[in-house]
Amino acid sequence: MGSNAYVNLEEKLLNICLTDIKVLSEYIDKVNEKLFSKSEYKTIWHFIEKCYLSFGVLLSEDLLESIAKEEGRDQSEIEKYKTIYVYLLSSSTSSEYIQYLIDELKKLSLFREVISKVDDSLNEFNKGMHGKALDTLIGGLLSLFETQNLPLDRGEYIETFLERKKELEEKISNPEKSYGILTGVSELDRVTRGLFPGELGLVMGKTSIGKSMLALHFARNAFCNGKKVLYIIEEMPLKQIFIRIDAAFAGIEYFKFKSGNILPFEKNKWEVRINELSELSKDGARLYVVHIPIGCTIEAIKREIEYIRLCRKEKIDLLIVDDLDMMEYPKQLSEEQGQARNARGLKGIAGEYNIPVWFTTQLATDAYKKEFLESHDVGWSRRKIHVADFVIGLIQTETDKEAGTLTLQVVKFRDGEINKKIQLTPDLSKCLINVETMLEPESGG
Repeated sequence: MGSNAYVNLEEKLLNICLTDIKVLSEYIDKVNEKLFSKSEYKTIWHFIEKCYLSFGVLLSEDLLESIAKEEGRDQSEIEKYKTIYVYLLSSSTSSEYIQYLIDELKKLSLFREVISKVDDSLNEFNKGMHGKALDTLIGGLLSLFETQNLPLDRGEYIETFLERKKELEEKISNPEKSYGILTGVSELDRVTRGLFPGELGLVMGKTSIGKSMLALHFARNAFCNGKKVLYIIEEMPLKQIFIRIDAAFAGIEYFKFKSGNILPFEKNKWEVRINELSELSKDGARLYVVHIPIGCTIEAIKREIEYIRLCRKEKIDLLIVDDLDMMEYPKQLSEEQGQARNARGLKGIAGEYNIPVWFTTQLATDAYKKEFLESHDVGWSRRKIHVADFVIGLIQTETDKEAGTLTLQVVKFRDGEINKKIQLTPDLSKCLINVETMLEPESGG
């Protein structure tokens, strides 16, 4: 058994699900028979799932036999599965790799489905049905790729009452839990109470208006509040981002760091600031920045999350992607379809990892001069707006230009007030989107 590499992965996954009840309870909704290529392993998973859902325990030989008899299987078949069960228990796999195993087996499962679609198309082609063969191939492949990374969230209203009651009581006794992860823009946080786990936020604006600076402000504010942040950047080199963060935290011009033309007292101010922030790091705050200039996909982002989980032994609290428009997607999709797919993928990450996710995107060019934004003003694909829970736009009106300010507008908010406008006073030289919200390590919320 297990001579092929993918079969070995299947055996490792089943071993974990046979030996670790805590992991099984957490991941049972993420595993299904389609992950397994061998029919025997599909059946073993069926027994594991049925045993847990029926009795709340791990599968044993006795329970396997009982379930199999109940399903009308003959004794020779039962003995075969008991032998496989014993074999799967003979090795040991660390439970921390379960997400990696699931992700890899999902890819292999998708590959098998792709091959199946190609075979169906070839059969029709060989029968002379050339047009139908092409439709089958394109339609089949698109349906596979379009449904990737979409989490399934099940629940029954009355059965989940106690869970909701517990969450509400925790918020009542701990008021800070009634807030999501705050942005650091006080008026925006007053309106929205922050972005909550599982929610997707979108920042749209024209080129160079300050979307990245606003996203970086969100990241710094979360870090200052003790959160673990993963900031994915595609356009700007890593060192340049770190210098921007230095400039914003220290309140010193960016180009002084970049050129080295910095005064001694400014250098000292910066070092003092870093020492203050180091105390946050000791308490668990993190600001991970990853530059992915080529090949930034939903899968690549998930790999970074898993790297932090497995190698750093930490779970991130907030993901920011700057920006979605530069992410890659399957070549057979149009720009609109590709961006919509990636937006759904980010929504899937928010649900799968139970974290809030922000991403930036371009404004449609015909909306550059507008002083009031609407949902359809987003660039390329309006479907990005549809999947987002919260949409804000950055604009600069004629009044803003005279005053040196920017306007932040709440374009969409599922749970409350929209069209709210908030004035920001940026200092681009110090990489600050709003000088009135200089971030301090001890800031609350």
